[in-house]
Amino acid sequence: MRNFDKIDFFVLLSMGCGSAFAVGCSTPFGTAESTDTRQGSALQQQPPMAYQPAAGDNADTGAAGKDSNTGDTANATVGDAGAAVPQSYEVTTLAGKGAVESDASAPFNMPYGIALGPDGSLYVTDTFNNKILKIAANGTVSTYAGKGEAEPLTNGDCESATFYYPRGLAVDNDGNVYVADTWNHVIRKITATPTCQVTTLAGSGISGSDNGTPTAASFVYPGFLALDASGNLYVSDLGTYKIRKVTSVGNVSTIDATFNGLTGITLDKKANILYAAESINGDILKITFDSTGNTSNPTVTTLAGSADHACAWADGMGANAAFCNPYGMAIDASGNLYVADLNNKAMRKVSPAGEVTTIAGGNNQGNSHGPANPATTFHTLYDVAVDASGTIYVTDIDNQNIRKLTPMY
Repeated sequence: MRNFDKIDFFVLLSMGCGSAFAVGCSTPFGTAESTDTRQGSALQQQPPMAYQPAAGDNADTGAAGKDSNTGDTANATVGDAGAAVPQSYEVTTLAGKGAVESDASAPFNMPYGIALGPDGSLYVTDTFNNKILKIAANGTVSTYAGKGEAEPLTNGDCESATFYYPRGLAVDNDGNVYVADTWNHVIRKITATPTCQVTTLAGSGISGSDNGTPTAASFVYPGFLALDASGNLYVSDLGTYKIRKVTSVGNVSTIDATFNGLTGITLDKKANILYAAESINGDILKITFDSTGNTSNPTVTTLAGSADHACAWADGMGANAAFCNPYGMAIDASGNLYVADLNNKAMRKVSPAGEVTTIAGGNNQGNSHGPANPATTFHTLYDVAVDASGTIYVTDIDNQNIRKLTPMY
């Protein structure tokens, strides 16, 4: 039996609640209610089902504010940026239960967050073990930071530092690792050289939504992270449905936008565009900043999905597509998003124009390997990373492993 002395509200997703933040669903913050006025009230989450656009829907219209770029088509061999487009993927398990490429005994206990380092190493939050793990390019799994104890919050050398149910990760070009230390309500930084050290970058450790200096600012269950080219960190603050911006020295501000069930975020560093997933509305948002990167008054549009069918499964363009609890996301060099569609048990791809396709899985629960198709099975997909070759890595928390999707051309 899993230890639920502290209820893991994200795991409520796999316990029949539909979404831990669904309307009427009990969470650690009380019963969730929809307050989103931008897209209307959220629908009560239901088990995923196939959604078909109503007669007369124009599948080519897409979402408001979509890019003018042409999205990938089912038979395309060349993408928007001239890169080859995979025709399929080979699904394997990189590490953990059922691994075929590395140590199958890797001791994961709910691996949530994942991020790729500049040397090709993967970093994983082994959440219920309160550790940060490293998967080297050769498949070796080791503990990178954390002694495995939750309290008290302790900085210092990586072997002695503590974390409390850490979630999201980001890694900069120097190999420094940033950690959303979720139950400590802080953002941590792991500096690789000259010796491995853990510090608190931002957050007082007291639950709240204050902006300001590193020790005055506060978070409520920070979840996913995204890092821009200037070293600014964006934080999905899961307890407040806000996106926070943390500068390289730890000063915190809040993005001026409203979200409904905010989950995963990722950043197009070239275009300075932030993408966010909403679990309640079942959509992917596009957040565009001005040329200065000012967090006030960004332009927010819906790239794909719609609150009109907030828990369903459909491929298609823009609002005609449907998700059921989209969570972690990653972006490739061509601007395509890869989304862990948690309750649909599927990996979804969203083109820059908002065209959604399913690249693996869909509704069936399991832990299978082989060519990606609707029969490929996952359990609880949570966070995603993609490397320069287009290989996708995703955490499958209830299967206790890391899945790998290798592109096939």
